[in-house]
Amino acid sequence: MKLVNIYPQTTIVIDALDECDQEKEKKFLMSLRKIVESSTSLVKIFVSSRNDDDIVLKLEKLPNLWIEAADNAGDIERFVQKEVIRCKKDGDLLRGSIKDELFLWADLQIKHICAMDTSADIEAGLNTLPESLEETYLETHNRIRFQKGNSPQIAEATLMWVLCLKEPPPPAKPVTTAPRSVNVDDWELSVETLLKICHNLLVLDRQSNIVRVAHLSVREFLEKGVGTINAHTMASKFCHMMDNTAILRSSLAPDVRTAFVKRYVVSYWIHHVRCSRSLHQQATLELSELLLKFLKSDALVSYDIARRDYMNDIYPWTSSWETQPK
Repeated sequence: MKLVNIYPQTTIVIDALDECDQEKEKKFLMSLRKIVESSTSLVKIFVSSRNDDDIVLKLEKLPNLWIEAADNAGDIERFVQKEVIRCKKDGDLLRGSIKDELFLWADLQIKHICAMDTSADIEAGLNTLPESLEETYLETHNRIRFQKGNSPQIAEATLMWVLCLKEPPPPAKPVTTAPRSVNVDDWELSVETLLKICHNLLVLDRQSNIVRVAHLSVREFLEKGVGTINAHTMASKFCHMMDNTAILRSSLAPDVRTAFVKRYVVSYWIHHVRCSRSLHQQATLELSELLLKFLKSDALVSYDIARRDYMNDIYPWTSSWETQPK
């Protein structure tokens, strides 16, 4: 304390505080607090540590600034891009043009590393980086599958929709108006949330305001992994579910989202059913049962009325054909 009070300002630097013995750490932190609170001059303490609840608890009441690993993600990304360009110019990298895939690989790895909490995890992650985009996508897809709550189901359904969607949702609400899976009850997802749970396999196109795959190679991976046919099957089930709700029967003026869903079901339901062929027997049987159920229900009438209304909106002259006596 006497030494600290001699100078107008003192800076104390402590590295790897979490590696200190637990009992000694407790006494050490109490001493630091005493120095800060009792000193007559300005004292600044710089501490580096893994996320440790005890350390946080003992220091959080003091005036402080916290820096997380993710806070310098932008600096890391700029460094990687700069180094890639430098290596290319020096001839140490690929002979030829720099590919988008290279930056995508680096971008995905950086975001994955920055999401880690401890230096040990970061070191392990850096030592086991996937060597190819294919391996990177596999790891990313596994992280999607093992998220908590409904996030895996929402992410999988979203990836499927991106694979098979015939018409993008209204630009005004690029995500919340998108059709939902039959297994997902929440319509109101923000763009940021959706991109987060899809772990950057999808991006928001700022020009068109539409969510799309981050790169053509992502689509190719999803087509092999998730499967285009499975995506069309999910879309067929969604359209069937919408056919059996009041959305097609309603005579009220629809909002933008409802109008899109109504038009989409009428326009593309049969397309998704046709593209669902070549499935294994159980899935084919399930779709057949849904079709038979639909054909025998009142929903068929609602579907036909909605189809005619939609066609009349696009081609007004067709209404005169249908009303003429045969």
